[in-house]
Amino acid sequence: MQVTSEKGHPAMTTGIDVYQHLRTRLLELAATLDESGAEAPVPALPLWTIRDTYAHSVGVAADILSGNTDRRGAPEWTAVQVEDRAKLTLDEICAEWTAAADRFDDRLRADRGTWPSAFDLWHHEQDIRAALDLPVDRDPDRLRFVLGTIAQSATANWPDHTPAVRLVADDLDAEWQLGPDNPTATVHASGYELARVTAGRRSRAQAEALGWDNPSPHFAKLPAFSFPERDLVE
Repeated sequence: MQVTSEKGHPAMTTGIDVYQHLRTRLLELAATLDESGAEAPVPALPLWTIRDTYAHSVGVAADILSGNTDRRGAPEWTAVQVEDRAKLTLDEICAEWTAAADRFDDRLRADRGTWPSAFDLWHHEQDIRAALDLPVDRDPDRLRFVLGTIAQSATANWPDHTPAVRLVADDLDAEWQLGPDNPTATVHASGYELARVTAGRRSRAQAEALGWDNPSPHFAKLPAFSFPERDLVE
């Protein structure tokens, strides 16, 4: 997928590029964590620890490779991924990820329908890094990929009779649209904030504080998941 904003700036980063880079970086990070670090809570994912978040990411790859995708993305699907690895250490979970890497990369090359896995992994890396008080990833190319992915997915599933929303990332000199029709609202923010708010990583109050022009009546449709109850600051 090559995502091009309305301003004409192409995002050449692919799902394969993003996924491989993030997996390598997350594996390197995991190797630095002791047990207390692995069991640290993740504020963006209130029910999960850092180890649980790794278990989910590894479970996504395993389920795609095994064809277990009928309930992909559903809470029960992700819950099983974590439960199945509840007795494994973080090192063991990462060993499973490493062992499946070549096969999963081949799958990414063969099927662009698996590229949302890179979008998901990018967000979970930010969840983990924020939980550890580490700098988050503001790389422009990866942000363009993430925002392009959510825009494509949101437009495909946009509710009928709901006006479209225009996202403007001024720091990236790029913009996207959620929804198939002419947008009736525009929101200006950094690419990172737009990426996080559209994935449900910002509270309603945080989302309302962004640079909106006419947010009603479709404001609540902005995040892919529900607004978290508490503010998340990264």
